[in-house]
Amino acid sequence: MSEPAKEPAKEPAKEPAKEPAKDAAKTEAKPAAGAPAAGPQTNYSKEASSSSIGAIKTESRVLSAPFKVKSCDQVIEIDGAKTLKDINDYSQKEDRFFTMSVYMVNEFIKKDSNTLKQSISFDRVTEEPLLLEGSVGCVRFSASTKSIYVCLESEEKAKHLIEAYQDFRKCRRGEGLKAFNQATITNILRSSCKYLI
Repeated sequence: MSEPAKEPAKEPAKEPAKEPAKDAAKTEAKPAAGAPAAGPQTNYSKEASSSSIGAIKTESRVLSAPFKVKSCDQVIEIDGAKTLKDINDYSQKEDRFFTMSVYMVNEFIKKDSNTLKQSISFDRVTEEPLLLEGSVGCVRFSASTKSIYVCLESEEKAKHLIEAYQDFRKCRRGEGLKAFNQATITNILRSSCKYLI
């Protein structure tokens, strides 16, 4: 009786050789040394629409976390968020639509300007927005007589919203969104102070 024929041992499959041009296109770009790691990217409006100052332009709306504000006149739209029905029970939430600009935060029942429930102007804010302790991702904006609770899917997204508020706060102080390097600041101070002596 003959033994069944043995199959030759299989070597690990090798990837077929790729053409250099195609290979380069498929390779993921690696961030440069010191560059931030790739993560979630903010989506902006593609069609021209009104900014917070009435200018018609593309990218006037910030549509997703991490809510990176590029311009002081942008409006953040927060769709799919919730608010607290009962501030003593964080599990009870209702769907809401929110907007935030350099001027204010608005709460709408749904994505329809006719359903505005309340607004808080940032010149009326009585404390910095904060992540509610014990909630997953709820941020409280408070004025003397009312609060708006924006509940997002995660603590990370909530922190990004607070960062966007801080960016708008820089805009309100006239700082803009571009950072100055230390050398520029030092030169300005030297130039300004030499006339004080």
